[in-house]
Amino acid sequence: MAIALAEAPRRDISRDQNGLEAARARGKIPGRPKVINDDKMATIKAPRAKGESVREIVRAVDVSPTSVYYALNGIGAYAMKEEDQD
Repeated sequence: MAIALAEAPRRDISRDQNGLEAARARGKIPGRPKVINDDKMATIKAPRAKGESVREIVRAVDVSPTSVYYALNGIGAYAMKEEDQD
């Protein structure tokens, strides 16, 4: 009985992983969408290069300060993948 209960979470995990792989194969991207798209990224980086404060950029782009910092520093969803760095 205990063995059957221990195997249930593993079965669920593998089912979830199979579902995510199937979604990716269909061209779907699982997870929460990014707040900052390519247009907003350009709107963030250009003023920052000119010395504008993050607060001013946040007001212009209408995203959270944390999202702006993450985008500027390449953290989390905005981190460059190894193949993008080449």
